[in-house]
Amino acid sequence: MFDIKYIEEVDSTNITLWELLKNGEPVEGTVILSDYQHHGRGQQGNSWHSEKSLNLLASVFLKPEILPVDYHFYLSKIVSLGIIDALKHYGITPRIKWPNDILVDKQKICGILIENTLEGSIIKQTVAGIGMNVNQTGFPDYLPNATSIYNQINGLTDIADLLRDILKKIWMYYTELKQNSFELIDELYRNNLFGYYSWLTYIDKTGTFRGQIIGARADGALRIRKENGEVHQYYFKEVEWLNSECP
Repeated sequence: MFDIKYIEEVDSTNITLWELLKNGEPVEGTVILSDYQHHGRGQQGNSWHSEKSLNLLASVFLKPEILPVDYHFYLSKIVSLGIIDALKHYGITPRIKWPNDILVDKQKICGILIENTLEGSIIKQTVAGIGMNVNQTGFPDYLPNATSIYNQINGLTDIADLLRDILKKIWMYYTELKQNSFELIDELYRNNLFGYYSWLTYIDKTGTFRGQIIGARADGALRIRKENGEVHQYYFKEVEWLNSECP
């Protein structure tokens, strides 16, 4: 199912996997796993900090050739759900923070970077990057809200075993996606979404407001109902949760 290629150090696992694609398409399920990234990346150019050999840094190649581009966010949904399921095995209660983070107790434990190539209106290739804090115990001052599996369970985790569990879960949801099980994926995603149906304070270009997250569209837009009953759609970085509260 998966062909895991270990490389000790890379620029980033996503970049390395895309380079493989340029040199001849690898089989679906090819995974790049590394101990260290020199230029780890997050969404829209954000950086990713990780101490060498302590965390999970991996990217997986998928070919969702029947998925329309307007449904691209389902790829983020299935990767998030796979990670959530795997973390629950460690007695952790994670939540998905839209659009691409996993939180535990309001602290970031994992980031996801989904990149696609298109063929017409269809997604041809997907590289899904995963950066998870596993055995790292301390973080820089500029990451005050970071945590790790170790910090949550006070013990070491085998990174290879964790990766295999995550990949198994992702493939399970990927199979559901290829069978057009959109309603099932939506329901599971909402049930694990941080802030879902909770009244929290957000800020957008108009200022602060109280709102309830009611879901995320197939194209990635977050749907928030404001106190006046209006439902607004937001794309990445158009709205921010003010994390002084916890749902």
